[in-house]
Amino acid sequence: MSKKKFKISILEILIGIGFIGIGIAFLAFSKNLSKKEPVKESIQLTKKIDPVCDSIVGSMKYAIEAGMALDITTGEIFWEYNSEKPCEIASLTKIMVELLAMEKLEEKQINLRDTVTVTEEASCMGGSQVYLKTGERFVLEDLLRAAIIYSANDAAHLAGSYIGGSKENFIKMMNDKSTELGLHHTKFWNMTGLPPSKENENEVNISDCIDIATISMQALKYPYVKTWMSTKISSFRNGTFTMRTRNTLMRQCDLVDGLKTGYYPKAGWNIVATSLCGERKIMVVLLGSKSRRARDSIAKNLILYAKDKPSGLVASK
Repeated sequence: MSKKKFKISILEILIGIGFIGIGIAFLAFSKNLSKKEPVKESIQLTKKIDPVCDSIVGSMKYAIEAGMALDITTGEIFWEYNSEKPCEIASLTKIMVELLAMEKLEEKQINLRDTVTVTEEASCMGGSQVYLKTGERFVLEDLLRAAIIYSANDAAHLAGSYIGGSKENFIKMMNDKSTELGLHHTKFWNMTGLPPSKENENEVNISDCIDIATISMQALKYPYVKTWMSTKISSFRNGTFTMRTRNTLMRQCDLVDGLKTGYYPKAGWNIVATSLCGERKIMVVLLGSKSRRARDSIAKNLILYAKDKPSGLVASK
């Protein structure tokens, strides 16, 4: 072999090694890209206000702090009242708990058949509860069902703490998710929606109608949530404890199939009411109602009106 040919061979080898290095670097870069979180599909909300709705709500509007009604399919808001006013949301908090649980299930980080041991802290939750006792063991699915059907605070607290690894980390997950979704007036301090103690009176879970609707629409993408939210009666603790939905509107109007209610005296009577059957899929969010009757009446009247109108055929202003 001549010296010239030898030199060319060395040069070719060096060039080949260079191309191999570039290829390896490109594959590593592509792999890192694939690990990034996928962009979450979201419905863009737009306002197409139907002036008739104000007459339907009438003077009952002044019995609530804020409200909004929208077509989930199109993202069109056809009625609103103080829709961006931050309010205490009470147990509507648990919609975020369910959303995060479904995402972790989808990522295979948890399993609905996981067995969870009741902690002392969970057993001491007040308000609505399924009376968990320290040391008892339940599957995660039962806890999530109890949280959304019966609004059980002990079940929601235990499920969140298990999914997050700790109470503090799960609350951070809730607030991180709020940031990811671009929510403007939402802040979580706990997984239950219970009011704070006097020593921490400012640590209340708050949100507005638009933010709550956004969280709810994300949660509704998951079949488990849609099934549990529409359940009127179920059982817990191997059938020895009966859970009846806290959503009284579902018992008054066949068109209403969910989603969640919330209440404590300062927060008032809150609801996310859905009607997902038929062409128009409607959601009504009401916050800070002075009475359950006013809350349910407003939501029912708006849903009955909207379901009779074809999508996109509301008057706008």
